[in-house]
Amino acid sequence: MMFKTVLKGLDDCRARIENDFQVDLSTNGTDGYLLLRGENRCYDQTETSLKRSLTSHDGFMRPFNETAPFIDFEDIYTDFLVEDRGLDDGHAKGFLQHYGVPTNLFDLTPSFEVARFFATYGGEESPIGVIGAFVRHELAEHLLITDLSGHPFAARPRRQLAFTAAPPPGITDLKSPSLDPLFTVRWYVFTKTVDDLATARRNATYLYPDEAEIEYFFGRDLDHFIQGHWAFGDADTNAIAAIQRQVELTRRALRAPDRR
Repeated sequence: MMFKTVLKGLDDCRARIENDFQVDLSTNGTDGYLLLRGENRCYDQTETSLKRSLTSHDGFMRPFNETAPFIDFEDIYTDFLVEDRGLDDGHAKGFLQHYGVPTNLFDLTPSFEVARFFATYGGEESPIGVIGAFVRHELAEHLLITDLSGHPFAARPRRQLAFTAAPPPGITDLKSPSLDPLFTVRWYVFTKTVDDLATARRNATYLYPDEAEIEYFFGRDLDHFIQGHWAFGDADTNAIAAIQRQVELTRRALRAPDRR
């Protein structure tokens, strides 16, 4: 359910969530009742990064030769993280999600402070932010939930108290009204303030720590895979350009954001 009323700031948003669900968000930890998601503008749909990467702006599927390298990279690197780094499948895919590779996962957190960060950071051009609230045990009946807050080597998901939710076939949009009978979800729309934006910029330093080793080795592996396992000579010019754009988007996500 998307509320049409625009709340007057994050304090009103927090109070409304606590009242609607009868929870204290200050104690809604990793075993808490709610999982939250912040979005820095009012999107019509909430889809996974893989779904967005497969779809062009006109709504049609991108050509297979543009998307195949990244699907292959996700599968192969997940296997590498499982076999060589000892991760389970959920933590392996969660790592890729948090460092820029398109996956079929939704990002969530039990922390209101983290959700408010993502609802305000990087969206200065939009006056509106959105926070979604999900009843965790209901969501877990339909999506596979993984707690990444204790990730063994990646600091970013630990600091963000990150969770992921893997949807089954048929669930592609967390704002779809068709999900209302399955689990409780409410989307709260609020106006951002100058203070909200300034707070988000300050918190970026903590929530996106400098991880030079991960950036170097993972970025190197990404480049080597795309160049070594995909024959650019067999692709047309448009496909090559699209692949290179996606590599750059992934590398941007891998790097800690601008924290000015």
